[in-house]
Amino acid sequence: MSIHSQCNAQSGTPSFLRRLTTVLVNGQRRQAVQKMRLEAFSSLETLILEAEADFDPDMAREIDRLLTTGAAPLIRYSETLMPRMRERFDVSAERFGHLSNKEQHAIKNICDGCPDASRCWEALRGGEAKAVCRSFCPNAATFERLSVGIN
Repeated sequence: MSIHSQCNAQSGTPSFLRRLTTVLVNGQRRQAVQKMRLEAFSSLETLILEAEADFDPDMAREIDRLLTTGAAPLIRYSETLMPRMRERFDVSAERFGHLSNKEQHAIKNICDGCPDASRCWEALRGGEAKAVCRSFCPNAATFERLSVGIN
């Protein structure tokens, strides 16, 4: 659970994602995602980072379209998707931090250039097992090596 989710759950305040999808009617969701892509990039990354299985289907379709077509080239998958994928492989941020800067940079570059970002996002939102993620994640072998403690 993210820090944002923890704070919101404790205070009873709906998350950014819940507030956004509640305010927007279906036709506005696509426009909102497009505006975030152009004008509020960090908000779009927040949606990608925090989206769970019950994420609004219309918003999910639009974000999936962006990820599939590469229409949001500035999204940092290494910041939005990779932390969750590492968790899927039981690799803590601490263990990842033990890698050299060069190794971390290489892994992040692989993630940022991933051609399956949409598949990754769907798998993480859907709670798919590590075995499924292994089939498409270009960093799977590295994450598995880290999960057993081999640097």
